[in-house]
Amino acid sequence: MMPKTLPYVLGASLVTATAITMTGCSSSSSGGGVPANATVFGTANAQAALIDAFAVAALFVETVEVAVVNSISVPCASGSITESGGIPVVGPPTNTTWSGSITFNSCDIGGGIVIGGNISYTITEDSTGPESTDVTGNVTFTESGETITISALNFKETGNSSGGGNYSTNIFSFSLSSSLGGGFLAELTQPLVGTDLENCPDSGVVLLTGGTNTFVQGTFVDTGSSDSNVTIEVDTGTGFSEISGSPVVCTAILI
Repeated sequence: MMPKTLPYVLGASLVTATAITMTGCSSSSSGGGVPANATVFGTANAQAALIDAFAVAALFVETVEVAVVNSISVPCASGSITESGGIPVVGPPTNTTWSGSITFNSCDIGGGIVIGGNISYTITEDSTGPESTDVTGNVTFTESGETITISALNFKETGNSSGGGNYSTNIFSFSLSSSLGGGFLAELTQPLVGTDLENCPDSGVVLLTGGTNTFVQGTFVDTGSSDSNVTIEVDTGTGFSEISGSPVVCTAILI
């Protein structure tokens, strides 16, 4: 099952995506899963932070799809990738569940990027339509002296490939941090719900928690077309307020 929430961000560069929010840091840990020296959110970086959040989740899910569906790994210039489980033979699914794990052993994927950590997954596909994807993991990306850590990722989506292909992303959470400072905690406060016939979810709310008790909230709103809108709000300590230029078309977030 290809997670439907992330059609536009597969293949996004983690280092490029996260660089934009690794500024404006707090001086201490906020606790509760928020990394130390987390990014302090404001109107200037709210939309970029939401883009980062979806790009990070996509990197995890894409890695699983490549390894499981195609039964191949990204080659390592040095280091290695260890896999267990997966789909032994590519073909139409028939009431089948696959589970396994992918471990990155200081894998140099080129461009000076080295990956470490582990991803675990369970994918269920039913020939009558129902399907689900669960992905968890902790991974580090190191480049040019900076290490970006994505920890406690938890992604759970259910759906049905028959008819319009409805889906619901029920859990989408992780903590992101950089060795140079900055990061955030991402989670859903409402499931992301949509169909295969549309480019983005019709509904759902993503909440990012940054430094000094600052927050960014993205709310998907159905427009009756294939592209929903996303209302972007930021809370710097006085309650949520919508930023200038919001709402934006959903493909400005899932790019």
